This record gives sequence, structure tokens and C-alpha cells, in this order.
Amino acid sequence: MSTQHKKLRVALINDFEIVVQGLDALLRPYADEVELVPQTEISQGVDIALYDCFAMADRGWSTLNVLSADENVKRIAVFTKSIPQSFVDRMLDMGVTGVLSKALGGEELMRSLRAIDSGEHVVSDSLSIELERGTWPGRRQGLTERESEVVALICQGMPNDIIAVHLHLTLNTLKSYIRTAYRKMGVTTRSEAVLWGVGYGFHMTPPSTPDTSAGCLTPRPIESSGNVTDSATPASPAETAR
Repeated sequence: MSTQHKKLRVALINDFEIVVQGLDALLRPYADEVELVPQTEISQGVDIALYDCFAMADRGWSTLNVLSADENVKRIAVFTKSIPQSFVDRMLDMGVTGVLSKALGGEELMRSLRAIDSGEHVVSDSLSIELERGTWPGRRQGLTERESEVVALICQGMPNDIIAVHLHLTLNTLKSYIRTAYRKMGVTTRSEAVLWGVGYGFHMTPPSTPDTSAGCLTPRPIESSGNVTDSATPASPAETAR
């Protein structure tokens, strides 16, 4: 005899509509088992807060602390592409119940959510697998995921030195990403890039999360590439740090 499961309420903590739509499509075949609700409905109670850290500005520990203290959140899972073991250990210590890979298929993701809801600690084996079927703002226009992250932070008004710190890049490497992204976008200035970003689903203000700013939990080693001059990316006079 088959076991009757309750319907899970899952809130995705991510402000990018294209990411939310992607997860909704992945879970749509399981609509009788899971309901994906907006993060604004956490106050009504959710079984799992699924924290997607794409293109967030800080490291995200404060957001996890807020979610951990929220009585309306039963379980917390982090949804990411890759993460160091030390971060996984720290998350589990602070009450996170799952660290799930964005490479998971719908069936495996649903199985993982069920296990997390039952109290099991789930860490995906495929966390280091490169996400190939995922999506992000600007992908259809040719931007890579890293270029999309950079454009997202530019649209939030961050100057290059702050973006470099958040994404663990050297300034020269960051400017190389910006130059390549601008070429794909067909723009030459920061103000044009922001206008382009707004038209393609990027936010002009930092993403919101329950009671605090969200953060990306996926650190990367500082990347370095070639010699790129400081003049590669013109700065806007209105460019300010958060």
C-alpha cells in the first residue's frame, strides 16, 4: 500500500524571477506533493526555506541566522552549485538540514526535500558538478553565469572594487568579465549596462530576504587572468558602494 504524504510548502529565497520559474518548472510534475510559495509568505509557515544564493552581495550567514530563528520555518536547505566542506559543516552546526545541488533532477530534488522535511540531513553528492541545465538572467542573451552575477551586482550600484571582493576576483579579472559581458550586451558604459539589465530581469536594488540582506554562500578562489588595464571598464559617476 502506498504511503500518503502531506503536501510540502517550500519557499525559494531568491529574487530573480527566472530562477524561481526554473525551480517551479522542475517541481511542476510533483504539484500534488509540493507547493512552491513566494518568500513573502514565510510568515504563514513553510516546511522548507530553500535558500538559493545566486548573485547575492554578502556571504549569507546573517540570512541563515534569521531563517534559523524564524519559528515559521520548519527546515532550511541551501540550494547551490558548489561549496567547500568547511561551509557545509558550519551550516549543519547552525541548523541547516540540507545542502542541495542545482544539478539535481526533479525526482531527486523531490526525494531530497521529503527527506529534509522528515528531519534527515541531506548533502547532495553532486555539488561539484557543473550546472549545465540551469538558468540565470541574461543566459539567453549569451551571458555566462559568472557574467550574469557581475551584471547583477553592477545593476545594484556596486563599484568594481566591492564586486571583486564579493566574487573573490582580482580587479583585472573582474574587468575582463565586464568587458566580455558588455560586448555580448551591446553596451559600452555602466549606465547603458544598468538599463540593459533592467530590461532583462536584473534588479537595480539589492535582493531582499526575510529581515536581512541575502548572501551568496558559494565562495570561489580568487581568479586571475591576463593583463587588463583599468580603462577596460568605464565607471559611472553615480557608482556608489552599498
